[in-house]
Amino acid sequence: MGHLNKVDFITSLETRKRKAGTARYLDSIELGLRHLHSLGFNHNDLNPANIMITEDDIPVIIDFDSATAPGASLQNVKRTHGWFDHRVVVSQQSNDLDALAEIRIWLTGSSPNEYRFDL
Repeated sequence: MGHLNKVDFITSLETRKRKAGTARYLDSIELGLRHLHSLGFNHNDLNPANIMITEDDIPVIIDFDSATAPGASLQNVKRTHGWFDHRVVVSQQSNDLDALAEIRIWLTGSSPNEYRFDL
C-alpha cells in the first residue's frame, strides 16, 4: 500500500469533512426547494452561486429572478451555463431536483464526467 504525502493527506481529510457536512446542507436545500414548490414556484437556476450560508451555518437559496410557475416557458429565462439541461424548456419541479442532484455530485468531489448536464 502506498503512502499519502502531507498535501494528499490534508486534502483527503478536507474531502471527508466536506462530504460529512454535505448531506446536512443538501437536506436543508431540498427542504427549501420543497417549500418553494409548495408556494407554486420553481427556481429554475439552482447552482452553487445561488446558495449562501448564514452565520448559523444554514444554507439559504437566493436569486429568484428565474423562478416561474410550473409549466411556464423558460425560453427567455436567464439560467447559469453548465447548471441546467438545455433540452428542458418548461418550468418544472424536476429542474430544481435535477440541479440539486448535480450539486450533490459537485460537492462530493465526483469526477466531471459524472455531471448530468452537458456544458
